[in-house]
Amino acid sequence: MLLNKKIIPALIALNMITLPLTGFSQELKKQTLQKEFKIDLYPNGKLFIQRDPNLKHTTLPDWLVLQYQNNGQNQQETIKNGLPEDTQILFVFSEKIDQNTYLFVMTKNRKINKKEKTDGDEYSLHTFIQDSQHKLQLAIIADNNDPNIENDKIGNYLFLDGFEGILNGSKKNFEYKIPESIKEYLKTSIVHGPLKTDFYPEGKIYFEGKSNILTYPVAFILEYNDKGQTKKETIDQYEPVSGGGIYTPATVNSVFTYSIQQKSYIFVIVSWDIDFVASVGRSGSNYKIYSYTKDHNGLLKQDKKMMQDPQLSGNDGSIVESNNDDHDKDKIITENFGINNAEKLKKYLDQTYNLSIIQGPFETALYPEGKIFFQAQESGYQTPVNFILEYNQNGQQKKEIINQYKPNHVAAEIASVFTYSINKKPYIFTIVKWSARPETSNGRYGYFYKVYSYTKDQNDNLKLDQNINNDPKLNGFIGANEYEFKEEITFKYETAGKLKKYLNQKYNKAIPSK
Repeated sequence: MLLNKKIIPALIALNMITLPLTGFSQELKKQTLQKEFKIDLYPNGKLFIQRDPNLKHTTLPDWLVLQYQNNGQNQQETIKNGLPEDTQILFVFSEKIDQNTYLFVMTKNRKINKKEKTDGDEYSLHTFIQDSQHKLQLAIIADNNDPNIENDKIGNYLFLDGFEGILNGSKKNFEYKIPESIKEYLKTSIVHGPLKTDFYPEGKIYFEGKSNILTYPVAFILEYNDKGQTKKETIDQYEPVSGGGIYTPATVNSVFTYSIQQKSYIFVIVSWDIDFVASVGRSGSNYKIYSYTKDHNGLLKQDKKMMQDPQLSGNDGSIVESNNDDHDKDKIITENFGINNAEKLKKYLDQTYNLSIIQGPFETALYPEGKIFFQAQESGYQTPVNFILEYNQNGQQKKEIINQYKPNHVAAEIASVFTYSINKKPYIFTIVKWSARPETSNGRYGYFYKVYSYTKDQNDNLKLDQNINNDPKLNGFIGANEYEFKEEITFKYETAGKLKKYLNQKYNKAIPSK
């Protein structure tokens, strides 16, 4: 069995007769006269296969003729194309999948070539779909802009073919020779779950897909009880990734419920394999993390704000940096996505979102309608402190992490925050300190200090001023050493007043007149 994504050059015609589409056909004998049968795609219509019995050349086209009523008018549509004389139609059936109803036709051609050691049958499944004008179209070349067809994820890509017998000296089997096997192939199955969720105590969530069909999305399904009725909703769909005509289906790696600021969320870690050729030298997996919570109407929805976090997506693998002059000198660059499992994601969420404001908010002259503040986990131990800026840009509220203070083994403390001008240019200064432990600081106990200075760069973004930030006098230690039994003081600017005096003396120099 192969999934053939090539475009079929022309429409198919049929030269054997089948039973009505609501059932299955038996193996049928060749007919030269037309015969009609009902089709549930057209309740008031009929479908028949036609061959002109007066034609002497049996290799001329067979016709699939459809007659039906549309708005009270009789319509007739002929779909025709030539097939080899020995083509047989094994069966025809219709099936509703998602919002579309399809007509499936399985054909068989006898292939014998002693020179190539081939003796067997070639099978092909052809899929028709109904467009918005009630016309039957071969799905693989149907107009996808048609509203009835634009959401087609089966017929537009499904083409089952295979061989049974001896092909080029090798024995081959084709497992889809009866309608039941194809219906089983087309079934949607649960690919992850079901799982219970605190959002709906009597409900469950799970993920459905068609693992055999690479172009089919994975659907996030919620089932719950509403006033005694079981309801089923599609919360989201994870589409396959396409590159160079190669489709990679989504894989659900992990699903869990977690609280952010005492509000429950469902997190889904999804990945797609990266095709090396289609991605021009990149290999590995592409990850994206989806977050869901209840909106103000009590409906489970994507959390759009968290979904914009750039850290919640990325590649894990490698990329080849090609040297066009000498490929022996190609470089392989490793790409790491650091939150590709539940444990790592929970840690990231705690460090980034499960935070409390430990200082601020403060207004700042750099952003008249903005504010700055500092966040950390309430436990504090070994967790970073985030310096946050919130401001308004073109009517949109923005939030940025300007810096993160994370000394080794201990929690940072914000000793002081203030705005100060250097040569009439406004700056934000933070004095950060963290405790020294004798066992990790060569016997010292007390506090380490570091001053950080921020101002707007040429792009109007708040950034570290590296000149002031690298001043060796703006970091140091205040405390003592238990080994030497003496005080140790290498930092003199632990308060805003002392620091301003130093900044004024060293950096706020008068600008000479021209």
